[in-house]
Amino acid sequence: MRGVWFRSSLAVLTLVLAGTGAAEASAVCARLKTQLENVSASRGTSAKFQRFASAAREQARQIDQVEADLARFRCSSGSFIVVGGQNAKACAKLTAAHTKMRANLGALERKRDAHASRADKTAIRRVQAALDANDCNGQRSSVRAAALKGKVAALKAKPKKNPGLVEVLGNDESRNANPVRRTGSRIVIEPRAARGGNYRTMCVRTCDGFFFPVSSAAAPSDFARDERTCQMMCPGTPTALYFHNALGQESQDMISARTREAYTDMPNAFAYRNASAPMSEACSCNMRAFHTEMQRREAILNGTDSGEEAVTTWVRPFNRPDPGEDPESVLNSQMRLDPQDVAAVLSASTAERALTPERQDVRIVGPAFLPDQSEHLDLKSGTHPLIR
Repeated sequence: MRGVWFRSSLAVLTLVLAGTGAAEASAVCARLKTQLENVSASRGTSAKFQRFASAAREQARQIDQVEADLARFRCSSGSFIVVGGQNAKACAKLTAAHTKMRANLGALERKRDAHASRADKTAIRRVQAALDANDCNGQRSSVRAAALKGKVAALKAKPKKNPGLVEVLGNDESRNANPVRRTGSRIVIEPRAARGGNYRTMCVRTCDGFFFPVSSAAAPSDFARDERTCQMMCPGTPTALYFHNALGQESQDMISARTREAYTDMPNAFAYRNASAPMSEACSCNMRAFHTEMQRREAILNGTDSGEEAVTTWVRPFNRPDPGEDPESVLNSQMRLDPQDVAAVLSASTAERALTPERQDVRIVGPAFLPDQSEHLDLKSGTHPLIR
């Protein structure tokens, strides 16, 4: 009885502290929104700026009314969305209208800011950064709401029977054929891994809860391997390996391979389903790099890898030659020959070289074997000595 009273008091204290924190956060957001309105009201004198500013204020007032209606119909509770209920249709219409109004308000504010001065834009960006830091725009709340919605759907899809540890980690039909391993006060039944296991391993990104399969017939001895594979598929992104029984369980039933905690208990479970608040680029995977690495390792194992790294050839662009420039100048420019190099080549080619014995062993044809070109050659008379 004393323990029950202590737990009840602790729960009440937790609710009071949570309410105090929510009230303080609401007060901070209210001050920041007032500051943003004051900065927006004190800037800009053009007619276009005033027109868009007035439209944005009117849209914000309508959004406040819709949010009040959502609370009145109990469509939301704090930062969470209530699924189902007596007012499900009305809540769906109000939620759709609220989403459209928020998008329209963003468009109006962007058009309004386009007509503001640079100093005013800097002040507004600072206030908006403070609003985002305090989650006054509800982006992180929408992520948590999407996670809660996914958890509710997963709990509804699960069977009412609560599976025990043996049912989660083993197969009831093959209970007698599986080895029994005792760890402390628990008995864990594991299937034999001779022809593969009965587990389906899943790689889970802990930043947004996104998951995809790694192995479809894994054994507990394969978990370390699949965990390394999961990390290689998403380099630089926090990941965790989960698994579930492939014979009758679904993905939402998976549990952590390390802590044995359920996926639905993870803070960011199903957060990737929230399309209105996309995650950062750091929360991603790189399957192409993983496939390339696997091909490289397979080539090394098969002995077909050359062991040389890929060589990148850089092609240097060159200018189109001037049609009016002579080819010799173009060639000198491409060969990077300066005037001194050209002069040295010309002087070496015009200098007379001495006649060496190796060069004398040639047949010489010259004027000594030809008739005197100054004399008149009379072929008809036949009196010239060369003709005789």
